[in-house]
Amino acid sequence: MRLWGPEGQDALEDSSVCLLNCSGTGVEILKNLILPGIRDFSCVDDVMVTEADLGNNFFVEPADIGKPRAAVVATHLGELNPNVAYSHHVLNVVRLIHDRPAFFAPFSVVIATQLPNAAAVELARICSQHGIHLVLSRLSGLVGYFRIYTNELHVIQPKPDNPVHDLCLSNPFPELLAYVNSVDLERMDPHDLGSVPYAVILIKFLTKWKADHGGLVPQSDEDKDAFKESIGNFLERVNHIQWEGLTQVEVEQLTQNSENFFEAVTLANKCWRSTNLPSDVTAAFADPACLNLTADSHPFWVVVRALKDFVENEGQGRLPLIGSIPDMTATTINYITLQTIYKRKAEADLNVIQERVAALLRSLGRSETEVPREYLRGKPLYLKRVVSCAHYMSVSRYRTVEQELSPNTMKKSDYWGMRLQWYGPTAAEGASWYLAFQAVEEFYAAHGRYPGLIDAQYDQDMAAARVCLHNVLAARGIDSGLVEDKYVDELVRSGMSEQANIAGVIGGMASQEAIKLITRQMIPLNNVHVYSGISCSGTTYEV
Repeated sequence: MRLWGPEGQDALEDSSVCLLNCSGTGVEILKNLILPGIRDFSCVDDVMVTEADLGNNFFVEPADIGKPRAAVVATHLGELNPNVAYSHHVLNVVRLIHDRPAFFAPFSVVIATQLPNAAAVELARICSQHGIHLVLSRLSGLVGYFRIYTNELHVIQPKPDNPVHDLCLSNPFPELLAYVNSVDLERMDPHDLGSVPYAVILIKFLTKWKADHGGLVPQSDEDKDAFKESIGNFLERVNHIQWEGLTQVEVEQLTQNSENFFEAVTLANKCWRSTNLPSDVTAAFADPACLNLTADSHPFWVVVRALKDFVENEGQGRLPLIGSIPDMTATTINYITLQTIYKRKAEADLNVIQERVAALLRSLGRSETEVPREYLRGKPLYLKRVVSCAHYMSVSRYRTVEQELSPNTMKKSDYWGMRLQWYGPTAAEGASWYLAFQAVEEFYAAHGRYPGLIDAQYDQDMAAARVCLHNVLAARGIDSGLVEDKYVDELVRSGMSEQANIAGVIGGMASQEAIKLITRQMIPLNNVHVYSGISCSGTTYEV
């Protein structure tokens, strides 16, 4: 709740999750979504609980052996949060995907574990058609990976690590400039001088600098040093006048009252910092979905287009103000006065953008109420959030599972070769594990089962899996010497078994990404994360 706030919690509480295959990893992912409070979940599986489940699944008990795993897991998971509704279906997952694609339509998120590649491709198509977020995971022994897929994700980060405060120092708007001009630093007494916010100080000195230098902000290092010195020289001159006849204690007190000027000198770089738009915002403005609106355009793109038009017109190259300002040394009244000026400008910017959004919606034959100004449950996209967080806007598009696995579109040697040779040992190890998993999947496609499951055929499986690995490498144009056989050997030895500790680690990571998909507040990884419990390392790849 502290991470995603009330809006994110509403999104979670409105989400419905389906788990396909109730083995250890999938249960761990789902558990971490039930605890914060999704609306409901459904477990699908057709196997009975066995003794093997007791070793890797914390949500089965010895008394459950012989019972349908879907029913047992759903019941035990449901005990974690009585506010979450649940159901179960004793159905074969692969046949369900093939025969009843409409089954998945009501869900917000589908989690599928240990799913063969062919079924994963088909499931991803279904999720794409219905706008469902998909989380796939696969484990074998001490190694595993998970993959996320969604059609197009619009993320507006409300809690960035490094908030951007545009104080308009180099180009103050009229109301701000009028306030700054009303402040006469020369005639202030020591106590009043020490209560002027640093933003006002910087704007005053920068305005004078620009007047003396052809309208330019400091360009060279010498200019920047000279600008800072002008602030320091002013303070020194004023202080020397004020220090006459004062005791040492009074002089020290005046020096302490100059903290705001020290802030101005320290933060003077804000005056000439680049005002270029963030790269993600620039990319969104240039996106065809923004430039070519249609009656079917997602409301997000209508708002992005309105932002773009604002930046190119009323904004004069800048994004709308967010209305908040950072902490500054100042009296309460001076700080609130300055903050109010920025807030009023932010409201004015918001009004302009609201008018632009309404006009765009009308031109597309759509309702002006489609994008509300304030937050309404069920409508996570609203103007106030978009405008206040425009600096942190991003669009993520994911390669489909079919693109990942199709010979014509899969990543080839130009991608994997770099990661196997030049990105360091961790990246090489993760890439080797991913490719080994694909070799195991090729074995499954040929034999209808995973290697290493039948003791009497262990040696034959090992040899066949190595051949599959060489085939996987050849299909991607990768030198067979770059991936050792030991990687696929380990997967065969593990027999696609799930270890509880690795399931817990991958389950924790995958559930975090699922929450990002649901809340649309943080940028999820794109799109595969491989984790090795052998080396305790993980790497992300865009496959």
